[in-house]
Amino acid sequence: MENIPTQFDAKVEKNYEASFHSGWKKSSDSLQQATIDGRGEFATEEGEAVLVLENLKTKATTIYQLKDNDLSQYTPKYIEWIDKNRLFVIIGYAYGSVTTGGKLYELNIKDNKLTPIIGNLKENEEIISVKVNKNSTFNYKKHVYDSDNYEESESHIEEKRLPLPKLKKMKEAWF
Repeated sequence: MENIPTQFDAKVEKNYEASFHSGWKKSSDSLQQATIDGRGEFATEEGEAVLVLENLKTKATTIYQLKDNDLSQYTPKYIEWIDKNRLFVIIGYAYGSVTTGGKLYELNIKDNKLTPIIGNLKENEEIISVKVNKNSTFNYKKHVYDSDNYEESESHIEEKRLPLPKLKKMKEAWF
């Protein structure tokens, strides 16, 4: 999973209807909601999906599709709000029933910046879920295959807690 695209193309669409999507998740300020569209109710179906973000006040919908994903090999698989401007996004293989997760990123929706959060995964490891806690930490679950043969391998789940990523200040442009 070395060449995962590291940017989204974001475009605003009017009257977008998510039709084959996971459940909506509201932001901490309840002004926005997000879902993964294209992989079904639990975002587990095969195929490339898009991240859909809806502003509940303006009804504007922004569609985030992975950039430079020419072969449609990767897809968003799981999302969780960090705060009103940032989401955790798990990106992994779009096809193949063997893998359920991927790598963990932070998406800043203000500047459309995707930042790796847990980048030191081994080939036999993948992040499968993340949960933000009230005490400025988050828990994540990591699926670990115990051998290289994923089809026949035993596996286990590890759960860990980390501090939330710090909000990086955007540099102001002076003209």
